Amino acid sequence: MSISVVLPMRDTATWLPALVAGLAREWETGFELIAIDDASSDGSADLLKRLCAHWPQDRWKLIEGDGRGVSAARNQGIAASRSELIAFLDADDRPLPGRLGLPLQILKKRAELSHVHGGWWRCNANGELQHRVNPWTEGAGFSWRQFIEHKAVLPSAWTVRREALLSVDGFDEQIRHSEDVDLLLRLAAAGHRGAWIETELVRYRIHRDNASGRLRPQLQGLLKVLNRHLQGLPASDRAWAKEL
Repeated sequence: MSISVVLPMRDTATWLPALVAGLAREWETGFELIAIDDASSDGSADLLKRLCAHWPQDRWKLIEGDGRGVSAARNQGIAASRSELIAFLDADDRPLPGRLGLPLQILKKRAELSHVHGGWWRCNANGELQHRVNPWTEGAGFSWRQFIEHKAVLPSAWTVRREALLSVDGFDEQIRHSEDVDLLLRLAAAGHRGAWIETELVRYRIHRDNASGRLRPQLQGLLKVLNRHLQGLPASDRAWAKEL
């Protein structure tokens, strides 16, 4: 398989048809879909089975999660993957053309990169486009210092080499918010290099049930992650850390 798509699901039946249709447009990349049903109660697993029933058996897999959250579910998907590249997708987002093909092309050519990240469209619950998010135009980068100053990461637009994920033990399953920020900071601290794909790769859907709809716990989680990564800095950096 050329690339493994890791898809955590919990009560996402509403969004799955659009996501699967988007993935089907990328069929020629040779991807495998690894879906982790993390204790859904809305029939998400049965719906995915129907949507993928006509796919060859080696192109998709459904794993039963244990309800421990999105980090644990993603780690299950990484462990079950068979390819060198992992493309993350959240079930309420929709991949755009090139979501898999562009990262695959770049990472095949550039062995020095451990991960690549595209832009995204923010859209409402109905999928109506609101505005582009292009972090590279705002100075965002992938070194530890660049990223901690401009924390631009969206798992659905992110593709990472499997060996890089395993080298830092994947997602921290104890973190419930900003687990993606924590992982990218750990990759940067370990010397893994990233690059931007300067186009939108996914529609990021904002609705009341996703993490972005719960602002207070999201910000508290981000503060906790930043405090963790800013510990132990030399005295010369303490004013910078306090400002952050």
